This record gives sequence, C-alpha cells and structure tokens, in this order.
Amino acid sequence: MSQEEMIFKKIDKKIGDFEKYEDRIIAHVQSGYFPLIYQCLYERIIPAKCSKFSTENFKILLDNNYLRLLNDIYRTRLSKNGLDIVSNRLQEVNNFDDYKSVLHLFEECNPIKYKNGHKDPKNAFSLGTKVLHTYNPEENPILDSVVRKNLRIGDMNQELCLEFKKAMNRFANGHEEYFSRVNHNSIKDALREFHLKPNFPKMKLLDMAILYKPNGR
Repeated sequence: MSQEEMIFKKIDKKIGDFEKYEDRIIAHVQSGYFPLIYQCLYERIIPAKCSKFSTENFKILLDNNYLRLLNDIYRTRLSKNGLDIVSNRLQEVNNFDDYKSVLHLFEECNPIKYKNGHKDPKNAFSLGTKVLHTYNPEENPILDSVVRKNLRIGDMNQELCLEFKKAMNRFANGHEEYFSRVNHNSIKDALREFHLKPNFPKMKLLDMAILYKPNGR
C-alpha cells in the first residue's frame, strides 16, 4: 500500500460519512477560539472566495510580516534567524503552484546552535504547509503535529507532506457534496452561534474535522 493510500484510508475512517464530518466540525467550532482566528485571516487577507493569490502578490504579503504572524498563531517556534532565512528564500520563488519546490525551501532553514558549539539545521515543513495553505486554501492542506497524531501517520518529512496533500485532495474530490451542504445544515447553525460564516475553504473544513478528537478517539 502506498503512503498516499494509507493516509487516505485514515482520513476516510476518521470522517468518512457526512454525519461524522458534520459532528466533528461542530464540536471543533464549539471547543475553542481558533476557527474565529482562521476566519479573520481568510476574510482580511486571502482573496475573495478563498481563491489563490498570484505569486507576486503573495510575495508582497509574506514580505509584510505575514510569515511571522503565521509562526506566532500556529506556534511553530521557528527562530528569528530561521524566519529571515525562509523569508529570503520565498522571495526567490517563481511559482507558488510548484508545491514540492516551495516546500523544499523549508528544509534545514532553522539552524539551532547548542552550548557545545554543535549546529543542527532543523526543518520547518509544518510552517511550510501553513504558508502554502494561505496561498491556496482550497487545495493545500495544513499538516502539523496535531494532525499527524490524530491520524497516526508518523514523522514529519517532505514526502509525508506531499502524500498528505494528494490524499486530502482525493478525499475532497470524492466528497464534493460535503462542502456544498455546509450552507444547508446544522454546521451553518453552529457557525452562526459563534458569529462565523460558512465560507471556510475546503482544506480548512477538512482540517477542522480531523483536528477535533472527541473522548480521546
């Protein structure tokens, strides 16, 4: 079984029917304040209807402290030096649709120096998925330690990010009705209760369904 197939099966098991998908999103909305933060970002920063940026406009956004904002909001703990390294690399990108090449820029971008003088060039692929999610939230999912733990899909590396993206889009493409029904069911009512709109992008809706972990399951 390929890594993509394995991840897809885990996603399908977690949220494979609409009732489970609906229940998990509602529970996630009710359990914390992060959906409000997400929606503020989408409404204030991302183009209309959660469409993707142009490469040049996205570079301008990243160059105006948005990278640091993501680092703070998601608590990815990239150092100031690491942020500067990534920021400079991202300004050289020719096409943010080249997911693999952009993600590669987050490899060995966070050099940590220990007391004994040893340097360990840490990766920041988790932050990379969040940057790419901002660029195109309809197709680029977020992968971090919480998602990996909830799906039980192992250690973080570039290959895992790529296979996770394939699996998430495969699931989304096979369940288009899940997203059209957000406007016509109890998800909308739950969002309205917390002064939220049902205009979350596909990958954030799936992310919310995966993130919530009821009763330790």
